Amino acid sequence: MNFLPCEDELHYDDEFPLIYPCSSVMVIISYIYFFFYFQAFTRDNVTLVTDPIDCFTETGMRTKDGTLHKVDTIILATGFDPAASYHTFKAYGIKGADESLQNEWQDTPHAYLTITYPNYPNMFFLMGPGSILGHNSVLVMSECSVSYVTDAIRKMIEKGIKSIDVKKHLSDDYWAWVQESMKTKVFNLPTCTSWYRNAKGINYTLWPSNCTHFWWVTRKINLNDYNVTY
Repeated sequence: MNFLPCEDELHYDDEFPLIYPCSSVMVIISYIYFFFYFQAFTRDNVTLVTDPIDCFTETGMRTKDGTLHKVDTIILATGFDPAASYHTFKAYGIKGADESLQNEWQDTPHAYLTITYPNYPNMFFLMGPGSILGHNSVLVMSECSVSYVTDAIRKMIEKGIKSIDVKKHLSDDYWAWVQESMKTKVFNLPTCTSWYRNAKGINYTLWPSNCTHFWWVTRKINLNDYNVTY
């Protein structure tokens, strides 16, 4: 079976967007992608254009090099903006209406173990900031987070605890560890310009270690990490 075109058949050379190290952007594992996606670029009615779009016109779009590309349909596919999704609601903690979680986060959401944030007692995230994976299934992260939260709720009921609030210095230390660990990962390379990172280049979406590590640190809650109110 010879679905893949030879490199010289593509005729795109430096333009073809194979510029990202493996896993620095979302990995697509599919024979359809490898066999038919690349093959599509050899068709006579397909042109790969990598110049930035300057503006839309009545008949198509004009790129920065001044070329007018006439098209019938434009599909807008700009990727994810996970930070924006956190701003669809307002969450207020012990500071009251003076400060919302969204104002604190701005464009860099982060949470202790991806699950909780200081000054917002009894507030837990599932698939919170920093829980996305570039190397495995996020179902693992979701299941581990659920186990951690249910263990927290169970211990609160058993001990008669009204609220728990993660200690700020631990949350700060955790966030510092995340950013330090990310420095040695492929996800933090300058060529990684995916939705993993915000406009400042901060990668706040991904877990910087392996799944076994996350399972270990979330297998049960340590109430000593929290300010506890009875």
